[in-house]
Amino acid sequence: MQAKQKIFIVQHLETDDIYAIFDEYSKAEAYVHRFKTKAYMEIVAHVLNPEYLSDKTRDPYNVVLPKTGAKPIELCIYTNAALIEAAFNEEYSIHQFEEEDVDTANIDIQLMAPSETDALIRAIAIRDEVIIRYELDCGRKRYGVFTQIPRFVKKMILLNM
Repeated sequence: MQAKQKIFIVQHLETDDIYAIFDEYSKAEAYVHRFKTKAYMEIVAHVLNPEYLSDKTRDPYNVVLPKTGAKPIELCIYTNAALIEAAFNEEYSIHQFEEEDVDTANIDIQLMAPSETDALIRAIAIRDEVIIRYELDCGRKRYGVFTQIPRFVKKMILLNM
């Protein structure tokens, strides 16, 4: 396997306007620090010709659901490369905004689907399975990132019984 060649992009700190691209970090650093006053720029490293995941039949979706119901809080297609990999892996995370308020628990699910409707149907199935899996497997992960059952998920399970 060939080593990944990196490029170093010099861009504006706030606007992402690109000023220059270099094949070595030291060259980019020299460009940024070429005057007495520090420039308002940053150096961002990227891999040249990266490997990437592709699926011409599906799109990467992010679906945020409440603990119950079919109405999504958010449903959108991803364009961020790092999040696309999460969609291929069907990853999720659970967000609790107030310690004792179970109703504010949301699940954020990344998945691949051919349409918004299919994404929502699959996300609801994953959410329901997550709640059941936490109850049956004491928090062993199948899709997600948790290794222990959080206290609010126990409450969610008890409230849904």
